[in-house]
Amino acid sequence: MATKGIPTAKLNVLLLKAKCKSFKDALRDGHTLAETKLKSTIGVASTLYTKTPHQNPPSWAKFLRPIAKGELRLGNASSSAILFVKSAGRIFAFCFGQGRSELKNDIAEPAFGLKVALNTVDAAKLRSADARTLEHGVTTRRLQTSRNADQTAFGFDVSRELLRQIAGQPDDPTIGTKVVGTDALTLHARITAGGLGKKCEQLLKAYQSKKYKDQFEWVDHLTAVNDRGIREKLDEKLVKEFTNGDRENMHLAATSIVDWEAVESFKLGGAGRTEFVDLDLETYVSQIKKLDEISLQRLKNYQVKAKFAGGTSHQRQSNIYSSLVWETRHAGKMYALVDGSWYAIDSNYAETVAKFIQAIPIPDPDHLPNTTLGEVEGDYNERAAEESDELFMLDKLLVRPEGASTSIEFCDLFSKAKQLIHVKRKTRSATLSHLFAQGVVSAELFLQDPEVRNQVKDHIRDHAPNGGFLGHIPNGRPNAGDYEVVYGIAAKPNNKWPLSLPFFSQVNLMTACKRLDALGFRYSLVLIEAS
Repeated sequence: MATKGIPTAKLNVLLLKAKCKSFKDALRDGHTLAETKLKSTIGVASTLYTKTPHQNPPSWAKFLRPIAKGELRLGNASSSAILFVKSAGRIFAFCFGQGRSELKNDIAEPAFGLKVALNTVDAAKLRSADARTLEHGVTTRRLQTSRNADQTAFGFDVSRELLRQIAGQPDDPTIGTKVVGTDALTLHARITAGGLGKKCEQLLKAYQSKKYKDQFEWVDHLTAVNDRGIREKLDEKLVKEFTNGDRENMHLAATSIVDWEAVESFKLGGAGRTEFVDLDLETYVSQIKKLDEISLQRLKNYQVKAKFAGGTSHQRQSNIYSSLVWETRHAGKMYALVDGSWYAIDSNYAETVAKFIQAIPIPDPDHLPNTTLGEVEGDYNERAAEESDELFMLDKLLVRPEGASTSIEFCDLFSKAKQLIHVKRKTRSATLSHLFAQGVVSAELFLQDPEVRNQVKDHIRDHAPNGGFLGHIPNGRPNAGDYEVVYGIAAKPNNKWPLSLPFFSQVNLMTACKRLDALGFRYSLVLIEAS
């Protein structure tokens, strides 16, 4: 179809779910739109709904006016319209102004626009992307380039990021000149309203394509659960398992970074005046007087408060629901609750991660003693070094790489077996992710930065010159294969270890181990039993 002379239109389109059989079924109860009769210009079943306007007509009125019978009255102040088009057996909703707010919740296919964009955009002509990382809450970053670029320019962390939006230039010019995809698709194309039927067929074919797997297969690893019905079923299951005692895969975690050394105690909603030394789920549940009356709303209302050293009262941190971390299966799929949001995990990806985590060796030799529930990490590291001649404490030793403006912690313990040991309690996913990243960064610096090695040698020389550790830090570049990075995680023992770690912690651990392997280091994982 010739497009010469046709102005470029900016369209915002949603694909409605297959269960939506009529245009009226898509509109929310109490919507403020009125039906406008159409000419037969589009050539397929279609209906236009508009909101009674006032003031001046919006710019997009020009696009709709040719297909309306009679006068199309639209004004800029709060103007809204939805053009429904049925094509290829599915209903599409083209939303104008505030039209999308008139649709029912969860009536549109999630990630429709994203899939269309991934399947149509030239992989070498990306312009921007929004990616979410499931760590410190749900962190979103927007990445933009000044010119078209491939995905390597965006630095996606394919192991743990959710791709939420992507924009770029389609490789097929008949699609349009630019697409932006999320749940909705924003399309820039030379088109009249009469061409929407054919355009919908083209977009549906693009949505159903699997072409994106060639370049973007990783986007299926993790997806936000946008279907309210599924979320409600997952929440219902959460409450049931919270109250009936089957909480093996469930734990509490702080929803923000906590200086655990400074925490004096917690107060948790529903447990009266009880103060807790840790966010231990079973201890908390034992203090809830009417456990069988727990509801989803109560989990969201019950607050998590913390009192820090020097403070006089407990300050609100979050709520119980947002602090729960839980993984479960529903209808054959795996889901995870993190920071109050549900995520679906691709089954094949989950299996790949599980196999890797289960294959991580335990350290040999293992000199690490058990810990007690209330013992802070600093005290534990000091005791471990005092009880074993094989360990030297480097906890709190900050080293500054050559040319760097900030310092890092080298490791918590160093062994005569040339082990760089990093210790952390099993808390939130982001805290463990910091542990895993620390192991990689310190290993890289140990290998590459002589100034870091000198600072470590000076500290050992000052505190244990004859302890047998000094000779294990070479003057020159070390042979990475002679050293092992040990991750020690303090937690209550269970028969699912290490798969009892939060899934996103497993993903970050896998990523860290692969990086250590690439550097030539050995790596291991050990459970430090907390009693």
